[in-house]
Amino acid sequence: MLDGLGAPSGLAAADDVAAAVGAAPTPLPEAAERAAQFIVSRGLATPAVLFLALHRPLAHLSSQAVMAGSGLLAPLFGLEGFRALYDTLSQPETFDAFLDRLETLSHKDAAAGPGAP
Repeated sequence: MLDGLGAPSGLAAADDVAAAVGAAPTPLPEAAERAAQFIVSRGLATPAVLFLALHRPLAHLSSQAVMAGSGLLAPLFGLEGFRALYDTLSQPETFDAFLDRLETLSHKDAAAGPGAP
């Protein structure tokens, strides 16, 4: 069935489906986890989630651009950081896991309060 915008209605999110069948969440590379913690510690989780969510349809194209620019990006990010960036952009599951991790860390940070370390 289609909703008023012509999109299928009643479809569950991938995380909801994974939780319903008992599947483990997609693990993030360690560098991507550090990046998520860095973004949240600077108070940039909301703009980052908004930016990434709006550009989600271009994630695979971005991963190809990252690979094409590997000669410049690998020395800047380091090999581990470059690989984590490529993996996060090229795999939809990892991209979604990164967004979920940003949101989770942001909610934990908000619950801790402004004066929390």
